[in-house]
Amino acid sequence: MPIYISYLHLLSRIISSNITTRLNIYKLNLIVTYRCNFKCKICSIWKERVQDELSLGEYEKLFSKIDVNWIDISGGEIFLREDIKDIFSLIIKTQRKLALLHFPTNGFLSDRIEDSVRYILSSSKAKLLVTVSLDGPEKVHNYIKGVNSWSRSIETYQNLKKIKDSRFNVFFGFTINTFNSDKIQETIKELRKEIADIDYSDLHINVAHASEHYYGNSPLDINTENIKNAVFGYINTRKYRLYNPVDYLEFRYHKYIGEYLRDYKTPLKCRSLINSVFIDPTGNVFPCSIFNKTIGTLKNNNYGLYKMLKSKEAESLRQEIREGRCPQCWTPCEAYQMILASLLKRRVCQA
Repeated sequence: MPIYISYLHLLSRIISSNITTRLNIYKLNLIVTYRCNFKCKICSIWKERVQDELSLGEYEKLFSKIDVNWIDISGGEIFLREDIKDIFSLIIKTQRKLALLHFPTNGFLSDRIEDSVRYILSSSKAKLLVTVSLDGPEKVHNYIKGVNSWSRSIETYQNLKKIKDSRFNVFFGFTINTFNSDKIQETIKELRKEIADIDYSDLHINVAHASEHYYGNSPLDINTENIKNAVFGYINTRKYRLYNPVDYLEFRYHKYIGEYLRDYKTPLKCRSLINSVFIDPTGNVFPCSIFNKTIGTLKNNNYGLYKMLKSKEAESLRQEIREGRCPQCWTPCEAYQMILASLLKRRVCQA
């Protein structure tokens, strides 16, 4: 299928999300493993000991029954799955209208990461975005990650940056937390010693969140004022190309962080279980990465995700979300869909 058809299909779903709240799942947040070779201070995924991850055959059952335009694949560290390249291949073969594929990585397994990126670009016409985790200057990054990995992140980023394809972008992912909220400028300064032309736009920032069922880090202690100052300092330094879809989403995401941090309330109407859904490594289906309630497991429902999304359990959770009876968040995994469903909403709090 020509890629412009996939883009048009995604666009039609985004437009639809602005005028109706009917079930319209176009984004899948897929967690394929909790295994991780890091020991991050702000995340406890690495402590999980999950033995029954969905197999490639089970993913084949899932993907044979769905049709989505946007997939985020995450972990843990997804490249610890020996069959991750097979999972990419399965997605490419079954999701004929796929317009956007994104995955984050800690960057440690550089060769495997580069090999997969080159494979995806040679096999799919979809846009590919990769985020390499980097949470501060070298000493801070290594402390937060619990592993001396700064140089690996730099190496992976540099290797991927050499891949010249209009459908591909790689960024550093910086999660603002208690340990690094005042380190953004220092991070850029240190990065420029390794990558002379690095810019603030190459550093994609987000705010650390607590999640009982995903990160396993609830409660999470963060300093609201420090984070707010860090975000708005970054906004005032970075130049956004608002004609670029990625920059536009980031701009609005960053602008709304101040409103979120004011009272920890989601600043826009949540679209979880309407436009997006979250599946953990064992097949449990959650509204999102934060809300610790499921609508069931794929294994007990013949891997029929759409049927599960039409169930009484799913509608009950959608009602809870409408009424604000969910944990409230502003994580990019969910925020981008909210922004895209609120394109006519112009007012953005800036403090």
